[in-house]
Amino acid sequence: MSDISKKFIQRMMGRQALSENDTLIMYSQICQDITGDGVTITLDDLTKAIKNMNENLQLCNMNISKTICETTGQTYYVLICNVHNTFAKGFSFYTKTERELYRKIVEEIIMCEEGTVSSTICVNLNTSLPTIITKSDAERLIKKFVGEKWLDNQNGSISLGVRTLAEMEPYLTSVYKDYIKKCTLCHNIVILWSSSTRLAGALGNYATEAGIWLLKDD
Repeated sequence: MSDISKKFIQRMMGRQALSENDTLIMYSQICQDITGDGVTITLDDLTKAIKNMNENLQLCNMNISKTICETTGQTYYVLICNVHNTFAKGFSFYTKTERELYRKIVEEIIMCEEGTVSSTICVNLNTSLPTIITKSDAERLIKKFVGEKWLDNQNGSISLGVRTLAEMEPYLTSVYKDYIKKCTLCHNIVILWSSSTRLAGALGNYATEAGIWLLKDD
């Protein structure tokens, strides 16, 4: 593995999830710092580089996954540990109570018709935990989940963040398989779509350059 790839992966370990634009900027800067060249790095260059990195990362049960933020349509790159493909393992760095709050929020989002719930509903889940926490603590945790991109908050509307969509996909498709759809173009899971399209069972809540994202049952 090249020095550029090693440095890039080290940076990703510290950031976990980056927008496509920020990822390109970071990769370009690393290339310039190491090679001293002022060559312009394109998205195609980045895609090829990440593909090569993933071939090496597979040996460590890791990969850099490309996913879409459902609320903005923005592309993200997420560093994933493939061994941590269950809920318990993926959240081993949180306390049991914190994991339970996250799990309950995820369940509320997936079971909701719109695929999103209000922050008030999420905070009020504090009393449903085995160990009850204060609303202030619940608010603090939700902000932490949002900051780490496990959840997304758009004006008080909470939906699944890019890290949940990418890293928790095996857990989500296993536990909530009857509620999960997949895009037929990119094969990513899709949670957030409008009520009318959910009834139709066909169209996603956002579009790509190629047009509307079609959904299928997992």
